[in-house]
Amino acid sequence: MHVAGCFLTVCPAAHEERGGVTRSRLVQALWDLTVEGFGFECRCKGALASPRETERTLASHYYLHYLIDVEVACLHSSVQSLERNRQPAMSFVPDTLVRASASDRFAVEDLRPSRAANAPTITHWGCNSSGLPFGPLPSASLSCTRYNTAGTMSVRTASRPPSRKCAATTGVYRHSPGGVAVATAKQLKLVDALILKGRAESAAAGSLTAAAGTAVAPGGVLDDRSAEVALAMLAGDPETPPPATAAELRRWLEQPLGRPLPLDPVTYDRLRYDVGCHRVLHLVEATPGAFTLSATVFTALRPGPPSESEISLAVNLGRLIDALFAELQDLTGLLPHRLDHDTSDSSGVTCGLLRPDFCLWVDDTLVFKGEVMAISRDLRLAVDKLGYKMGHVWSPIAFGNLPYLPCYATAGSQLQFYALLKSQPQQPVSISKRFDLSVVADRVEVAHHVANLFRLLCWCLRPLLPPYPVTVGAVLERSHGTTITILTDRVVKRIENFASNNKGVEYDDLANVYGATRRAAGLIHATEGPTLSERKGTYKVTLAPLGSHRRPANEGELRRAIQDVLRGVAALHEAGYVHRDIRWENVLWIGQGSWMLSDLESVARPPAQTAGEGSFHAACWTDDTLDERGMYTTASDVQLVGRLIENCDILSLGAQCVELKAQLTASAAASRPSAVEALCHPWFSASAPL
Repeated sequence: MHVAGCFLTVCPAAHEERGGVTRSRLVQALWDLTVEGFGFECRCKGALASPRETERTLASHYYLHYLIDVEVACLHSSVQSLERNRQPAMSFVPDTLVRASASDRFAVEDLRPSRAANAPTITHWGCNSSGLPFGPLPSASLSCTRYNTAGTMSVRTASRPPSRKCAATTGVYRHSPGGVAVATAKQLKLVDALILKGRAESAAAGSLTAAAGTAVAPGGVLDDRSAEVALAMLAGDPETPPPATAAELRRWLEQPLGRPLPLDPVTYDRLRYDVGCHRVLHLVEATPGAFTLSATVFTALRPGPPSESEISLAVNLGRLIDALFAELQDLTGLLPHRLDHDTSDSSGVTCGLLRPDFCLWVDDTLVFKGEVMAISRDLRLAVDKLGYKMGHVWSPIAFGNLPYLPCYATAGSQLQFYALLKSQPQQPVSISKRFDLSVVADRVEVAHHVANLFRLLCWCLRPLLPPYPVTVGAVLERSHGTTITILTDRVVKRIENFASNNKGVEYDDLANVYGATRRAAGLIHATEGPTLSERKGTYKVTLAPLGSHRRPANEGELRRAIQDVLRGVAALHEAGYVHRDIRWENVLWIGQGSWMLSDLESVARPPAQTAGEGSFHAACWTDDTLDERGMYTTASDVQLVGRLIENCDILSLGAQCVELKAQLTASAAASRPSAVEALCHPWFSASAPL
């Protein structure tokens, strides 16, 4: 790879096939690194195979692609900032070898002998080990021996990080020489510091920095203005109302930023001399000193290699969308968010569960989503997926007072922004022209739209988010092989190996109880299923409506919650079943002052056995839950409802509420009222506000 005189020479033939890590992964990685434009060039020893490999083999090496991408972008910015001041040309000519170990860790090792015993080292984090950028990355180091006419460079990946919650550009960087430790998220500062150190061996540091015209902070680190520039870009008024219609939203995304996207002067000059980029020059500016942000923008503008792989497209979009969001948040702290990709084949789990391919959440609310198709001619299908993955109902539990949901559809190199309006959530409305991601000018426009979308979410839409959200698009992993996928108007619950993971519960009972209570108040309902696969024993059911885990805030809300739960329990008892796991974690708030009882995957016919191998036992049971025979009965359910009142976290309760609690939790099961009788208690007709 050539950047301002820098070559990365790789040798694919040196890779050994071990432990299932095939040579095709390395070949594909090298192919993806072969990109013309912005001075990039890849020289390979040995033949490259076709890049059309299966997506399954790609995930383990994309972090290498992104790692080198970021390092080269940073070096490009720094080197050019020196060269434009007519400093002697700097040459980086490392001979490197790329290896892949059996544990899917790639190493780029310098084959030349080190020229300095105490070479400075940077240790950092970048993108995730599952193949998508901007998550956790294996620990890596960049060792630079001499940055002069005979410089060498090596990049080494060592081990995976312990946490999967690492932000995109966060990390700890350690500058070894002299024992100087630097903790920062600004990768380029350290690279610049290393360049300055190497150049100081052949030129006085003072004259170098004077010639470069760049401010140097104490410790030899170049002063980075990225945070200042980012705040100016995102300048906005928190009192500004959000655009109300799709047409207004389109104009919002096209409006000028507080200041244009920053680029290093050399890259800006290249755009200025490119006739095809003249139409977007007003969207960018040469910004000396904004090293980190300009490097991120530079990387975003570089088109990725042509590919028909959804994973490859996700990586390409990651540099353009994910990276800008992550960098702007890292620099300003204005919009804490998290994001996730799911790029299964169209025949895989993603479409089967109707989960978006791309999700971005702010305050646990889905605020931006995307659909990805591998082939450009399938853009219409990607747009359709935006709609039919949305559901028929705009749930206030999921979206609060949002008037719309911004999103994008991409297929191959084609990308277009859309909005799903609250009034018609299954009909995407275009809010941008169609962009070609293989064209640099179009990528400039997309980056500009992304920055404006960050502003929109920060200043206009965030105040409209629900106070108790449901994280649409999330996949929640529970114990005993249970996963819950949250969609826009329903959830999909799966239990692997149902017979062994849900002991004491019969599938036939679940099928019967969901059918018998499909219209009952106070209970969650099955809209599809349940089903149980014969081959794998996987249980699956689709449930509605959406609900959030929110406890009552006062006695009025507690009254309504207990009333709704008792209605659900009464319906179960009428159908001939008991719930057996009634606790606040299984009571969901569904909005408009209503609650429901969920998680019916614990039901049984009373009286239910509680002793012996394979019997059911819940942690919420007390010594008084079972009857004198040790059996679980309808009175046991009633006792657990009374326990909800005991555990409601409301400090002061009225006399009638305390009286009902005492009746429901009576030690003798025969002394407790039935669920229907409890609903007639005078507390439920009291006039305390809800």
